[in-house]
Amino acid sequence: MERLVKVWQVGRISYANGLKLQRYLANLHNKDGHLSDTILCVEHPPVYTIGIRTKLYGEAEETKLKSKATTSSATGIWINDKKICAIGIHGSRYITTHGFALNCDNDLTWFDHIVPCGIRDKGVTSLSKELCRAVTIEEVLPHMLDSFSEVFNCNCMSFPKEEADKILETLDI
Repeated sequence: MERLVKVWQVGRISYANGLKLQRYLANLHNKDGHLSDTILCVEHPPVYTIGIRTKLYGEAEETKLKSKATTSSATGIWINDKKICAIGIHGSRYITTHGFALNCDNDLTWFDHIVPCGIRDKGVTSLSKELCRAVTIEEVLPHMLDSFSEVFNCNCMSFPKEEADKILETLDI
């Protein structure tokens, strides 16, 4: 039997509210397990973020962790030496939240002020820049969901409006 995944097309909201919503849904899932797997489709105004470490490790623990960890300068999705999609994952209490930021038709000049993802000597691109035409999120989303369904052997359905409205009201978003 295929798994059911709810797709919530939230639209454009602040980064903080998107994070608040993601955390709330992960909490619901962790609390009683009644929440189906959910994809949040969110767009937000440009924002600079930094990683956070929620636990301080002793020198021995950190050395042990570093000896087991590997990194790659090619994390994400690349077109030649230009990153088009960043990928992130977070795990807590047996629940994982994943995210990716696909550059569709955004203003790439924001990346001129930072070292994107801490990777020097690489660029950033978008679908619009690579295809030399405007490529909107609305155009990309159905293809992304079809691919997601195929790769993860699941059925995607729209997040029920009544349920979404109730959650947004609870969070005051």
